[in-house]
Amino acid sequence: MSEGDVDIGNEEAATLDGPFHAGPVVQSNRWDDGWAALETAVRRAVPRDRRSLTGTRILGWSETRHDPISSADALSKVTFVGNTLTQPADDYLLYAVWAPVISITARKVWSGGSAVRPESVTVTLIGSNGSRRSAALSDGNGWRATWTGLATVTADRKYVTYALEEVAVDGFSVEVAGDVSSDFTVTNTYVIPKRDVDVDVRFEGRFAEKYLPENKVVHLIGSDGSDRTLTLTKDGSWSGTWTDVPETDSEGRPISYTSKQDSVPFFEWTVSGSFDNGFHFVDVCTIGEAELDKNEMHEMWL
Repeated sequence: MSEGDVDIGNEEAATLDGPFHAGPVVQSNRWDDGWAALETAVRRAVPRDRRSLTGTRILGWSETRHDPISSADALSKVTFVGNTLTQPADDYLLYAVWAPVISITARKVWSGGSAVRPESVTVTLIGSNGSRRSAALSDGNGWRATWTGLATVTADRKYVTYALEEVAVDGFSVEVAGDVSSDFTVTNTYVIPKRDVDVDVRFEGRFAEKYLPENKVVHLIGSDGSDRTLTLTKDGSWSGTWTDVPETDSEGRPISYTSKQDSVPFFEWTVSGSFDNGFHFVDVCTIGEAELDKNEMHEMWL
């Protein structure tokens, strides 16, 4: 080997524990071509099937004077880390230690809430090596983002794991599924807002007490076609509550509500109030004294 040459060793690179790999690079005592030439040689030493992936990250170097060592030993004796190399005084057999870099994709799935979805959401890929990479997902990028060149191990040979977080989206729950091997899917499900709606009835008229019904059925009618009923009684103070009434449909479109009651003999009713503030019925007895006398006479004959 001529002075200054960088050569590739013939020993086949070994696949070690996990994603680590080590392969020999023969280096003379001249470093005139510097790091770039040596790095090129190392990358050429990476097995072809690894080169066809997203790339590799050189972690460091292990050196032995003159005599080759196994790739496993090279991995366990990394002495150079990063781009800092020390010029040897004699011929050394250098082993490059590397690990593949990977790509991770995150995609967004929506479930419901089409009328109230935000224009974009922010997700962050967090690595156990302290890395943080954020991306905005939107309709413009198909609600998808891909991060490339991600390390799988650290320079001190620790595995790098990744997790995905999303900035909270109002009105939606979030579920993150997947991992490094299967990419991440973030599902946002619309949570229909609900509320309780109160209702009460007041009876008016001189003879209202005499003609009070046993109960009164009231309805909460939604613009979505829903009809919720309540039965009000004297024992219940002629009041009640519709519980967990949806404010919107499953896509986030508002539902409007009105209220009505079933007819009750001898009473005419009116209603006031709203979905937000509750509904209030007033039932006015239509029986006057003359009608009362007629009814009492009728009851006596019966």
